[in-house]
Amino acid sequence: MPFIKRFVLPALCLIAALSCYSASYPAGGTLLLLMGAGFEALFWMGLLKKNPAAKA
Repeated sequence: MPFIKRFVLPALCLIAALSCYSASYPAGGTLLLLMGAGFEALFWMGLLKKNPAAKA
C-alpha cells in the first residue's frame, strides 16, 4: 500500500492534470483548467510529503 500512496496516486493526479489542461486549452473551459490546477496541486503535495517512517 505505501507504494501506491507514494508513486501511483501522484502519477494518476499528474496524468489527470495534464488531461484537464489539454482538454481545456482548445475549448476554453475554465472548469477543466481549474480541475487541472487542483490535480496538479494534489500531485505536488503527494510528491513533496515527508515520509513519517524516515524519521531518525
